[in-house]
Amino acid sequence: MAEDIRFSKKAATLTHASARGKVKRNAGNFTRGSQLFHHEILMTWAGIRMPLYVWVGTAVLLLCILVSLTFKNHEVQLVLMKLYAEAWGWVQLNPNKPVNLTLPSGQMVQGTMSMVPYHPAVERAWAKAVQVSISAGLGAAFICVPLTVWFVDFSKRRGTDILTERHERGAVLVTHGELAKAITSHNWNAHVSECRKRRPAVDPDKILAEPLKDRVRAGLHAPYRLAGVPVPWRLEQSHAMFIGTTGAGKTTELKKIVTQARERGHRCVIFDLTGTFVESFYDAETDIILNPMDRRCVPWSIFNDCDNYAEFMSAATALVPSGHSAEDDFWQKSARTLFVEMCVKMIKMGVRSNGALSYFLMQSDLKTIHAQLEGTIAGPMMSPAAAKMAESIRTTFIANANVFRFLPEPPPGETGFSIKNWMTTEVKEGSILFITSTHPDLVLNRPLLTLWMDLAVNALFHMGRSRDLRTWFLIDEVHALHRLPAIDHGLQTARAFGGAFVLGMHSFDKLEETYGENGATNLASLAGTKLILKTADPETSRRCSEFIGNRQVRIMDEAYSYGYNDNRDASTITPRTNVEELVMPVDISDLPSMHGFVKFPDG
Repeated sequence: MAEDIRFSKKAATLTHASARGKVKRNAGNFTRGSQLFHHEILMTWAGIRMPLYVWVGTAVLLLCILVSLTFKNHEVQLVLMKLYAEAWGWVQLNPNKPVNLTLPSGQMVQGTMSMVPYHPAVERAWAKAVQVSISAGLGAAFICVPLTVWFVDFSKRRGTDILTERHERGAVLVTHGELAKAITSHNWNAHVSECRKRRPAVDPDKILAEPLKDRVRAGLHAPYRLAGVPVPWRLEQSHAMFIGTTGAGKTTELKKIVTQARERGHRCVIFDLTGTFVESFYDAETDIILNPMDRRCVPWSIFNDCDNYAEFMSAATALVPSGHSAEDDFWQKSARTLFVEMCVKMIKMGVRSNGALSYFLMQSDLKTIHAQLEGTIAGPMMSPAAAKMAESIRTTFIANANVFRFLPEPPPGETGFSIKNWMTTEVKEGSILFITSTHPDLVLNRPLLTLWMDLAVNALFHMGRSRDLRTWFLIDEVHALHRLPAIDHGLQTARAFGGAFVLGMHSFDKLEETYGENGATNLASLAGTKLILKTADPETSRRCSEFIGNRQVRIMDEAYSYGYNDNRDASTITPRTNVEELVMPVDISDLPSMHGFVKFPDG
């Protein structure tokens, strides 16, 4: 099987198609290579000499010690005489040259040079010398072999360490396993601490043996996992942003969160533009679908979630987005006022149906609308005397609220579904609120989908404060909705009410189209956790690289100089400090699917 070049880490040589000619150099490849090879040999020999000298010195020292302890008088002389006689014979000099040998007893013996090696006293002295030499060699080996092994290992580690990049400050990139191990240890310590703080204190190990839902019901935290890594203790509510192009893996990770939420009994509000979440998780007994084009959509009315002027105004802001200019904004704000005043009027009339709302604002003539709103601040805007302005305002409203005509009505005697009640009173463990659409229906449904999601976020704040996670808001393709007025303060304060947001997006350009440059930057800053997958455009890759962060690193550069004279040969190691991106933008855009980087808050 061919090796995947993306992960082989092999060196790559690139020749540009536009390259012309070759650079003229003073030395050819052979000269350069031979000089560097010669320099390497000399440097290697310089390293070998040190343990070699130590070995020889140790052997000589041991030999001297053993000789001084074991040799008797004149035995050293006998050994030297044997060596002298052997050398005399090797050069074939006169073998009958007379010599005098002094024995260890002090007796002097006369003889010829040829008989010296065979004299018994000389043979005994030589045997002792051989034995002492072997002992000295073995002793030197016993001492120097470990020292040599240590020296070689130390030198290799020193050589590696001196060229290793030194992280001084900034972001740090670690492997999946290292991050998981560190967070697991951190979470265990936090779990033990919380168990000890409870009254009465509980055993941390016994708690982990209990069923997951029982632990959650008891208010004990069970960390989620993101991309196979545990989320640091209670940081799910710091919110997350998943950034990646189509097919990069955002939806896969979102599904894993939904699965874990179901296991813990936590609820989810999911914006599902493709239907994949409904297909994978919908349970008719516990879950709710809001989609006017889906037959499973529950009957819903704005009157089920708004009771006063302020709530209607908040809903109108989500339903009718702000204009792109001051002139456009006038019509948008006027359309909101028209909607709010008519809803308040209908409550006073005791009429709370979607059909009646559609009739009064979309199908009635101008005189009928003016008659209903006479005496309100919307009355002058709907005056037949200013018919052109009135129709423009109504047209602006209809453009955003046309989908109300397709909402199902509840059976007689029933009020229909309320997002606020689902969030606050009609609580079911593991229930999911699906706010869905298809791409063909999105143009019609977008304002209503935005309104529903905004109402769900605001409903969270009607619940009591809690440090425990209760509800997830999963918005894949957040830029597919109109601007969510509640999302800014939702990201800022939902943590205190048990809410956690996950925002999925393709590119920052799309997000900026909806929220503006400052708004998109604010959303990104409020999402503490970032899951960065493959991106398709350079600007998003650059922003993701900035999210990951920079680092200050100390790098050692190794350089070589060579010349005709060996004195010119040298290797130099020079330190250099750089501030650089921890991950380059191009590395993010070239990621394979299901590969990426995860960054948690709090370091």
